[in-house]
Amino acid sequence: MDFLSPGYALILELDGKIHDRTAVREQDHWREDWLIRQGFRLIRFQNQQVVLDMEAVLAEIQAALVVRGAPIDLKTNIDQ
Repeated sequence: MDFLSPGYALILELDGKIHDRTAVREQDHWREDWLIRQGFRLIRFQNQQVVLDMEAVLAEIQAALVVRGAPIDLKTNIDQ
């Protein structure tokens, strides 16, 4: 778990190459299922996605926050 917002029940995961391993993928899947059953929304990003397309990553996070009742502009908050 790379980021947790308990107030919005949102978890962000940043996955590097180690997550390509079968055992790690299985563990990730089990943990993700458990977290979802606990009421969390989990969003997974590849490390490269964050580096190469930060705007799309922020848009997806912002959309998840709005659904959870947090109408904020992540880009504006980061630029300040």
